[in-house]
Amino acid sequence: MEEKVKATIWKVFSSEEGNHYRLQIDGIKGKRVKKKVMSAVEGWKHIGHGWTRDDKETLLLSRDFKEKDSWKSWVREFPFELQEVNRNGKTKKIKK
Repeated sequence: MEEKVKATIWKVFSSEEGNHYRLQIDGIKGKRVKKKVMSAVEGWKHIGHGWTRDDKETLLLSRDFKEKDSWKSWVREFPFELQEVNRNGKTKKIKK
């Protein structure tokens, strides 16, 4: 049975203009799942990680996209459940 991996993406809002995003992936357990996750986040910079009480790993990643909506094309290839957090803290599931 494959573990339930969930991911959350949000744009980093700052005084600088740009298309900088953060990605948090939760529920990583086992080598097979971690390998699939790492393949899916190629091009992202690893900026942090942690573990839950039940030994599931959480990754925090960062990436700049050259064009305003180019992250959406990346989303189409991402193999796990993904939700977006907007600047007001509201979340919505991203449909592919």
